[in-house]
Amino acid sequence: MNKKDRIEQTIAFKRKLLEKAKYCFGITSITQDGKHIIMLDFDNINYSAVYDTVLDIQKNNNLSTFYIIRSNGGYNAFSLDKRPLEKINDMLKPYNLIDPLFKKLSFDKRKLYVLRMGIDKIFYNKIRCFADREQLSFGHYLFFKYTMGFPIEKNHHYDSFRGVKIIGYKSVKHGFCDIPSLNNLKEFKSEYITYA
Repeated sequence: MNKKDRIEQTIAFKRKLLEKAKYCFGITSITQDGKHIIMLDFDNINYSAVYDTVLDIQKNNNLSTFYIIRSNGGYNAFSLDKRPLEKINDMLKPYNLIDPLFKKLSFDKRKLYVLRMGIDKIFYNKIRCFADREQLSFGHYLFFKYTMGFPIEKNHHYDSFRGVKIIGYKSVKHGFCDIPSLNNLKEFKSEYITYA
């Protein structure tokens, strides 16, 4: 098989996969002032390694509380601290346990981090940090607390923005969105949800 045939075969295979894919929805890291919150994805990693990695990131970068979510495929973690995307990317580079595809898609392709949201996402733990920090995302606080039902702590360092950006994307691995309040967004590639 020559190179051209292999390329055509690869393209045909990817098309077939996308035909079977269903829409997923994810919460993005971007805030309304162009900064980003820190989001992490760990696939097939045991919890103690996830905890140690998150704690190390938190301590080495002077970050506030991290929230850890368990899902069918592993763990996610996020902090509501706001930073420029490039700074977050540099911050996460040394950590090999974070899913490399998550980092690559987030920084190289999408220019934002995305966590898929679904009913398999369950709040698991938090790693508290009570010291005063830089500004936190109020829109993400509202989303995680009221849409997802996670026990997010109130803090006096929140910004004044009340919106978050949700994106829809095709996924063979994860299937469709199963959060009723997000199902009406299926027609959109991305949309801001603003809490009143």
